[in-house]
Amino acid sequence: MIHIVYVLNDKSRCYSKFVGVSMLSIFENTNADVTVHILHDNTLTNDNRDKFSYIAGRYNQRVVFHNVEETCASEIEKITAGFSKEILERFSIATFLRLFAAKAIPKNILKVIYLDSDTIINLDLAEMWRVDLGDKPLAAVLEWEDTRVSQYGLTLCRAGLVKPEDYFNAGITIMNLARLRQEEKRIGGGIQFIINNPQHHLVDQDILNYCFSTEYLKLPSKFNTWVYRERRAGRKIERKIYHYISQASSLGLDTQDDFHRLYWEYFAKTPWFSAETILNLGTGLRQLFIERQNLLVHVSA
Repeated sequence: MIHIVYVLNDKSRCYSKFVGVSMLSIFENTNADVTVHILHDNTLTNDNRDKFSYIAGRYNQRVVFHNVEETCASEIEKITAGFSKEILERFSIATFLRLFAAKAIPKNILKVIYLDSDTIINLDLAEMWRVDLGDKPLAAVLEWEDTRVSQYGLTLCRAGLVKPEDYFNAGITIMNLARLRQEEKRIGGGIQFIINNPQHHLVDQDILNYCFSTEYLKLPSKFNTWVYRERRAGRKIERKIYHYISQASSLGLDTQDDFHRLYWEYFAKTPWFSAETILNLGTGLRQLFIERQNLLVHVSA
């Protein structure tokens, strides 16, 4: 059994659909039995819960819901009390829920794969599941292969707290829950460090790097491939995990873009793809057309 973790705050009522698309892409490409664990707060609606269950049932897979707002109330209270309003508005509480996965998930489960919601799993996830962590707390892909870029862009590296060649992207990780359950105090210390040093603005990722950058297992980049880098290099779709991270990876309706097409192909198979979706797309396209016409009039004048 492969165990997957997503985190979800659905206050804006839009993030469930992203988790749903990513989850469906797993089921489409993975032959093994899969259990998806969704760590959520009280914002998850019954309607979206039913849609997750529908997707899992359609593929004879399993989804389990964990209300972290109830099981990890004291930890969440520390987060909301410690971080500024600006940080919490920028990231939402869901950003921090992965830090409590070891506590929220039943103790008989010793290992999980954590996935950000902006991912498409275009390979059989059993390949990643077979990675042997040994006693490592987690496994992840480097943030930058070019360490000079990393040192320039990441505050923990500039401060000398993490080596650029060790700083990892926390959006896709294999988590050794057995080991992490022994590290609650260290993770708590990492949270407090970032609270006390808000200049380290990547928050949850900086917390995990602060705690484990010298101890994690480095994974090949195919397990966390950034879409905008693939576009920039002119690469075609391969059997990889694609991470639609950053504004440069944003989705659009360009049918000539392989990465747009890949995402929409999976999205169209979810229960969130409906007449309302199509109408909203039409409204957006009309608005773009009007703006373009106004721009042409302005340029002409």
